[in-house]
Amino acid sequence: MDSTNLPDWLNPAVTARGRLPMTVPMENSAESVELGGDWRFHLGGRPEDSPRGWTDPGFDDSDWAPIPVPSVWQLTRAGGTDIPIYTNVRYPWPADPPHVPSDNPTGHYRRRFDVPVGHEDEQVLVTFGGVDSCFHLWVNGVEIGYSTDSRLPATFDISRVVRPGSNTLAVRVYRWSASSYLEDQDMWWLSGIHRPVTLWTRPRVHIADVDVRTDLRADLTRADLIVRVSVGSPDRPAPGHQVRLVFSAGDYVLTEHTALVDSSGVVAFRQVLDAPRAWFPEDPYLHGLTVELLAPGGGVVHSHHERIGVRKVDISGGRLRINARPVEIRGVNRHDFDPDTGRVVDEASMRRDIELMKRHNINAVRTSHYPNDHRFLELCDEYGMLVFSEANIESHGVWGALASDPDWEPQFFDRVSRMYQRDKNRACVVVWSLGNESGFGSHHVTVSGWLHAKDPTRPVMYHPAGDHPCVDIISPMYPSVADLARLADDPHDDRPVIMCEYAHSMGNSTGNLDEYWDLIRSRTRLGGGFVWDWVDQGIRRREPDGTTWFAYGGDFGDEPNDGPFCINGLVSPDREPHPAMHQLHHVLQPVGIEVVDSDRGRIRLHNRQQWLGLDMYTIEWTLHSGGREVRSGNVDSSGCPAGSAKEVTLPYDRRSLVASQEHWVTLTVTRPARTRWAPRGHVVARSSFRVLGVSRRRAAVGPSGRGVKARLETGRSTWTVGDVEISVDHGAGLDRFAVGDVAVISGALVPCVWRPPTDNDSAFFGPEQAARRWREAGYDRLEPRHSTARVEESTVVIDTELTATGTDTCLQFRTTHSVFPSGMVVVDVRFRPRTELLPWLPRLGVVCPLDGSVTELAWFGPGPWETYPDRVSSAPVAHHRGSIAEQPYPYIVPQESGNHTATRWATLTDSRGAGMMVLAESLVDLNVSPYADATIENARHHHELEPAPGPVLHIDGRHGGLGNGSCGPGVLDAYRVEAEPHRWRFALIPFDGDSDDPFRLAARGVPPVI
Repeated sequence: MDSTNLPDWLNPAVTARGRLPMTVPMENSAESVELGGDWRFHLGGRPEDSPRGWTDPGFDDSDWAPIPVPSVWQLTRAGGTDIPIYTNVRYPWPADPPHVPSDNPTGHYRRRFDVPVGHEDEQVLVTFGGVDSCFHLWVNGVEIGYSTDSRLPATFDISRVVRPGSNTLAVRVYRWSASSYLEDQDMWWLSGIHRPVTLWTRPRVHIADVDVRTDLRADLTRADLIVRVSVGSPDRPAPGHQVRLVFSAGDYVLTEHTALVDSSGVVAFRQVLDAPRAWFPEDPYLHGLTVELLAPGGGVVHSHHERIGVRKVDISGGRLRINARPVEIRGVNRHDFDPDTGRVVDEASMRRDIELMKRHNINAVRTSHYPNDHRFLELCDEYGMLVFSEANIESHGVWGALASDPDWEPQFFDRVSRMYQRDKNRACVVVWSLGNESGFGSHHVTVSGWLHAKDPTRPVMYHPAGDHPCVDIISPMYPSVADLARLADDPHDDRPVIMCEYAHSMGNSTGNLDEYWDLIRSRTRLGGGFVWDWVDQGIRRREPDGTTWFAYGGDFGDEPNDGPFCINGLVSPDREPHPAMHQLHHVLQPVGIEVVDSDRGRIRLHNRQQWLGLDMYTIEWTLHSGGREVRSGNVDSSGCPAGSAKEVTLPYDRRSLVASQEHWVTLTVTRPARTRWAPRGHVVARSSFRVLGVSRRRAAVGPSGRGVKARLETGRSTWTVGDVEISVDHGAGLDRFAVGDVAVISGALVPCVWRPPTDNDSAFFGPEQAARRWREAGYDRLEPRHSTARVEESTVVIDTELTATGTDTCLQFRTTHSVFPSGMVVVDVRFRPRTELLPWLPRLGVVCPLDGSVTELAWFGPGPWETYPDRVSSAPVAHHRGSIAEQPYPYIVPQESGNHTATRWATLTDSRGAGMMVLAESLVDLNVSPYADATIENARHHHELEPAPGPVLHIDGRHGGLGNGSCGPGVLDAYRVEAEPHRWRFALIPFDGDSDDPFRLAARGVPPVI
């Protein structure tokens, strides 16, 4: 490609003009001011259409719009009709690197600033923290330079053109550029100056850069402190100048040394630290490093301060290690995102993210897929968050087309080398990543070689490199559990295996985490992974009536778009944790609890921490039954150092427990003292196990009896028992269950195998594509082909065949309704498919509408959050209560939610506590929602949902798992509902909350019918 005639923004060979070399952040080591607030802004349609003379200081910009800096212009009024665009893989234009559309929205920014008198002998610099996609800079009408890479800072020396008093910055920002081909990450396309702009000064002879390394010995008793200080000067050397280094722990100086600056301008220090306090994620101690540049006369000319963690990263025995101790990567992928400001995230937002991660046992962040603001890394140092720092390289839409193209090598090298230079001193950065989803080619090998030579202290990873020797870590993306096991057992490789992405958390998802983490903890080489991803990238919108909702691809009229594929986080855009976070917290918990012998109360505590013992925690246990606490106590947590296990015995006697009730033990691990990221009493781990199941049940009895008044009409049977009325339509099923004036069931209880598809169900690529297969089988439109009824005095047996037009699918249900003298109805459902080779079922159950007066739910089973067969181990089995309105989770895209798996019993009542109890013979999946399934399926956003006249109740004999099929493996076989014969039974029982004890009712069980 001949690039000589291309403008800068279309020329991949031009990474910058006039930009200073990257260093560690130095802005705060001198007098500085942020140039935030309102700038003047004009949005043009193309770069060629810039207003004449707009860079001149005297240009009249009074009719330009104000725009806040930092911001992205598409989310401001100044952005006009230029809209956010969301795509995942494809570019918003036909790909033809380096060319972009000629219609290329171009932002013109102007800002006046003052330079006080007295800075004439200093360098005046300006740093742009991040500009998307690239920009040119003018000061006082003079062109200063150009910069690419929207996620790393660009610093320019403007000393030669500024003057005391008023000065003018002019910045031209291009929405599309050649750089856009390397910034095709799964995110919104947004443009502008999105990180702070800082004006700062430094002496002409100054500290230019500081490179710090610590080499901690394996026994942690000593560390080598290696510091290289680069001194900058317009007239090098700087004769007579010295550099003083002070390294301290709090107020205690560990080492202090001074050295003369030689002709190279580099001063190197190497000191041995005795018994330094090491930096661990669990104990992120930071030392103080002060570097001072001394004038020949001894005065301090310039100083720089950093907080440094003393630690060592290495790989040994197939494990990634921190300070010679293996570390589990309990990570998440994180985008910079705010629902109101897009790419702009302030320090409060960064802290909120880190604290929320720490509270959910997350210890690592992959900066997907670009370097984060340097302040985020400083906070990760403080909080003890491991960082896999990733270069701003993703060419997903053209995959590897650029990875070996010599015209693009400068871009690859620039982005990786500058990331290293900025972040080299951060203790939290333990692994370098070469980028994401850009194919694999010679540029990756080149930059990996450079990184290894420049920084032998950190490993390198990159997923598409596979097992190429240029990477130190094998980093698969969305492997199945079986594929992960094969990687771990590969006898020809001894590198750690850390999933760069897994458990795609789109909507109601994140299934089978237990299986992943059971496998990880059973194989030496498996080091954990990063869930995709942290936050839903939904942009907040407001309706005229004040209603707020979150937009995704297509909601702005953006074409092309990839719809809601940006809504795949563990937390909502405003950082409300999704239900899956409970499960992630559980599998990542730093204290494992293994049941050795539940009869004798023997458990084993596993300390999964790297450094600290379990005596830092309070561990409590409770034994509960029938909704009551039976016994409780504390567990002695002493004598269990990091990486070890300890067996303890809980003092309860199983023989004394009541056999008619389930008995469960719950262990809770808390922090007794507050930390910077959690309050006192924060729960870091919780586990439950059953001690005793129910072994005594009522004897078999026959239905009917005295007190039951039966009325048989054509096509209908009705029974009255006291104030209970039960009615069965012979062509459909039980359609009325009334207790007093509460008509609990208000429509037919009919078979159901459909669920409003989850995002995982609806995946349109990959091997799963469950919803497509279900629709092909007609599961979404099954209708009764014919029903027959057999009626006895107090029993109605209905045989129903469900079929779907255009398919040969035929499902047969036999539902038996038996009425008992207490007003109880026992429902026995038998299922068998009449068609072979059917796909697995979303659910296998019955559904009916409830009266609008039924508003409250209580249940005994896992909870209180929603649970599914492959996402349940985090939820304690207990007596839970809540309103029906709060059962479904408000996912941005409406879908199946609110299920309660392994439910023993539930009560559905009005506000007075009157209603009905559902009692399972063994276990059922129960879901009660204010919304009809069709309403959920047809809505695109949660705020569009309209409640049904009354709640909708599902009682499922089995319910399908969630899996990870929206991007990755689908539902595991163990959690699929295969189309094969199945039977389940449950009872519907009149219930009065004032007089009935649900545990006593449940203890009687569902009677066998004679």
